[in-house]
Amino acid sequence: MGREKGAHVSLGARMDPDPDEQLVAEVCRLHFVDELTKSEIADRLSISRFKVADLIKFGRAHGIVRISIVDSSSSTRELEVRLIETYRLEQARVSGPTPSTDLEAVGMVAAGALLDTLRDGNVLGIGWGTSVYHTIRSLQERRRVPRVDVVQLAGGVDGVELPLNAIGLATAASDVFGGRLYSLYAPAVVANAQVADTLRQEESLRRTFHQFAVTDCALVGVGGWQGGSSALRQSSALPEWAAKQLRQADVSADVLMHFVDTHAAVIKDGPTIVGPTLDEFLAIRLRLAVAAGPEKVNAIQSALRSGLVNGLATDTATAIRLLGR
Repeated sequence: MGREKGAHVSLGARMDPDPDEQLVAEVCRLHFVDELTKSEIADRLSISRFKVADLIKFGRAHGIVRISIVDSSSSTRELEVRLIETYRLEQARVSGPTPSTDLEAVGMVAAGALLDTLRDGNVLGIGWGTSVYHTIRSLQERRRVPRVDVVQLAGGVDGVELPLNAIGLATAASDVFGGRLYSLYAPAVVANAQVADTLRQEESLRRTFHQFAVTDCALVGVGGWQGGSSALRQSSALPEWAAKQLRQADVSADVLMHFVDTHAAVIKDGPTIVGPTLDEFLAIRLRLAVAAGPEKVNAIQSALRSGLVNGLATDTATAIRLLGR
């Protein structure tokens, strides 16, 4: 029998061990550290296999062997509960501790949250960004997923490469879930409300817009304006006048083209977008944000406090910062 996986084994020291205890320590070391079987130990020490079993049992009973299980899941579960209570969330998922921000790990816990939430026949809305990309990558590795329709929640963002754009991500998600894809072949930002209204009446797009009202879950990223981590701000999707107006409004975060200021207030006179209106977005039952990193803490906190999102997948370091503020 090998050593328990994930266990740390230490051999307790004795001040004046008698020969029997020295033998116990040697047998336990061979078994738990070197991972020899009882028969192998018996052959090496020229004792019976039953004697080996008795010595191992004695070692565990008398503290010569101490086994501790290192389980980071208990600490992440505690962080999840505290995030839910602090920010009044529907869901929170936290990935385990890592030396630096690991969006692949965050994407894995976000994928788990989706699979725990979605059922056959549901509709999943897809935003855009690197964290959404990693979530879908993780979903591609899952063997069993529900059959879910997918709707693209944002038009194309100029300056963001296709794999990270909403159309590419929605297509990839649709391939995973096997349901119908409702695409939104339009720019994310348009000149005025008249253009947006015209697009909503376009025959090829009308069914996509109608899906916003029946979307069960939205998967979105969070852009940070204060720390310069917003791909939207860095892209050419926003007209210069709109970007300037948002900077003057002290924007902290963007979520699916909706903007929040540093006081966690949603900015309602921002640029005209092609996607769910604010009311349509807030009506979605679970709005799961996937975001992590020290440069995004302020933005994530603003998004959570504003109520724009009511679910969060993040990493341990970010969760601790969010709870320490």
